[in-house]
Amino acid sequence: MTTNLVEICCKCGFVHRDDRHPKPDNKQKKLHYHWMPAKKEVVKNNYTMHATICVSCVEDNNTINWELYNLQRIITPEKYYISTSYNASLPEKYIDMFDHMYYDQTEHFNVEI
Repeated sequence: MTTNLVEICCKCGFVHRDDRHPKPDNKQKKLHYHWMPAKKEVVKNNYTMHATICVSCVEDNNTINWELYNLQRIITPEKYYISTSYNASLPEKYIDMFDHMYYDQTEHFNVEI
């Protein structure tokens, strides 16, 4: 993986922070999931388009399954877990479900450097 990440929800377009690096606290944050798409993540201009979807965007009614989200936070592999972040691994039942949205996003979103 490259050192730079672009984290944008593949459904609603919300821009998530890259919490690996300290930033001012005035940035917006939102609960989100990450996963590895079937054909791997796309890299553009040395930025990894990190597969991201808001937790509320997973369900059709934009609700949050808090029990599932909290479980995913617990089982997120340690190397991806950041205690001050709101990220978690996408639940297994959704793996591959959002790949088409992710690849459509990466096809049309340009990363300028």
